[in-house]
Amino acid sequence: MALDMGATGVIVPQVHNAGQAQAVVQAAKFPPLGDRSFGGRRAVDRHGRGYAATANDDTTLIVQVESPEGMAAVDQIAAVGGVDCVHLGPDDLMLRRGHPMDQPHPQDVVTGDLQAIVDACRRHGKLSAAMGVGRDMCEVCVSLGVNLIASALDVGFIASGSADASRQARQIARDSKHSQ
Repeated sequence: MALDMGATGVIVPQVHNAGQAQAVVQAAKFPPLGDRSFGGRRAVDRHGRGYAATANDDTTLIVQVESPEGMAAVDQIAAVGGVDCVHLGPDDLMLRRGHPMDQPHPQDVVTGDLQAIVDACRRHGKLSAAMGVGRDMCEVCVSLGVNLIASALDVGFIASGSADASRQARQIARDSKHSQ
């Protein structure tokens, strides 16, 4: 488990109801909140035998709501003790609603889903999270008060860095040919 390897938080996808959220808490949090085993040695070796006393507060458990069922139960999911944050998964949610993935998501629908998550999180004292990739979506997230916003994706960073490195290498090769 990622937490036993020393991660300070996890995102658990495809949480569709409060029962599943509770099962996630059982696996990720130590007693009395959950039933996580103290057997993972890396975190204990790094933080000492007192790790379990503070780990429930020091680690972040994010559940991702990505289905119509999950959206219908978002208030109950956010109410589960031990869930620290609820994250909207718009792609899977739209896919499960029958929306084609090769077309833009209807902005009003995504905004409505995001508002429902933000409202549920506020009611239950939890953080809300969403993908705010691109200026328009980032502005929506900020305007709704989303707490954690992923404003870019690792694939984009890798592609951009790769393209920059390739451009630089080609330029160096061209400059080298001209100087010979």
